[in-house]
Amino acid sequence: MIEIAKLKARNQNKSNIDFQVGDSCNLDLKNSGFDTVIASNVLHLFFKPEKALEEMKRVLKDNGQIIIPTYCHGENTKTILISRLMGLVGFRARNRWSIRSFKEFVEKSGFKIEDSEVFKDKIPLIYIRAGKV
Repeated sequence: MIEIAKLKARNQNKSNIDFQVGDSCNLDLKNSGFDTVIASNVLHLFFKPEKALEEMKRVLKDNGQIIIPTYCHGENTKTILISRLMGLVGFRARNRWSIRSFKEFVEKSGFKIEDSEVFKDKIPLIYIRAGKV
């Protein structure tokens, strides 16, 4: 994906972008250096999502924001069952939040939810934009 992103940047004559691969729970980045951090569709896969949010908060400027669309594998009995079946074929959600419990998790991690929208599907996805508290 990094190579695809680099190609797109070159094709659009964008040269002020630095693409990196790293550990989201131990970012090799300075404190308070970013306006926005995006973690798209990954938090449900992490062993320690609270550590990832802690790192996002650390690297954000005081008025920074996170954008964290996340699948809610624990929304109801049906989504839990689908999620467990997916696990049998190799796709393991390590966190099965409901929409409500994910919002609570984000807020307890030191963020204020500014926007949220739920996209209904077999497993719903919640889009959250939150500011650093």
